[in-house]
Amino acid sequence: MPQTVGPKADGLYVRLFTPATTKRWQSAPRRAVQDEHATYVAGFRAWLGLGYCVTRGATSHILVWAPCPPSKRKLRAWRDAGASPEDRPRTYFRFEAVFSQEQVEALPPPSEPAPLGPPIAAVQGSSLAWAREPLEALAAELGYSVTYCTLPKGRGGSCDPKTRALTINDDASVNAQIDVTCHELAHALVRVDRQDDDPELDYAAEELVAESSRTSPSRSSGWTPARPLSRT
Repeated sequence: MPQTVGPKADGLYVRLFTPATTKRWQSAPRRAVQDEHATYVAGFRAWLGLGYCVTRGATSHILVWAPCPPSKRKLRAWRDAGASPEDRPRTYFRFEAVFSQEQVEALPPPSEPAPLGPPIAAVQGSSLAWAREPLEALAAELGYSVTYCTLPKGRGGSCDPKTRALTINDDASVNAQIDVTCHELAHALVRVDRQDDDPELDYAAEELVAESSRTSPSRSSGWTPARPLSRT
């Protein structure tokens, strides 16, 4: 039985796609190649904030793309120079070493380690209805419309980059619709965020990128994505 993870179970997981997290969709497949068993990764200080400590002697073997927002000094200089929107310092990305959940141990009391495995809920429910509005807002920000209609059996949805339209099968459960919407949004993000030096992707490669891009924010939002329906 395909399963997904419940909604706002913990503030640690309540995050959806944001412009800052969608810039580089390569991190998820890159992490999978470096360590197929890594389900949760974080930097040394981030683990301390979650109530864990990297074990003695552990070395990082995973690199991820990490966002680096402009410093206060750069923003202050930009404002002093007139705050022209075209010249606003931009967030850039760099490789950062992280540690997996297998390389850390919980800190002793009074520390309260954060749960790393979100609670499970059936994919057939409607517990993820709260995510529909922010996902639709993101689609609008990218210039895409979201339409719900009944599609042939077995089809979850589609992304049409020419008409900038996402179509979601409304005959599926709410949770399944959210799952499919995340996947189709990932397709849209791949097209909108395309850079000149990005590789050309065939159908299979783009599907892999879409699934990888969808999985990371979905997990951090509070559910484990499943594949209840096929997508195009």
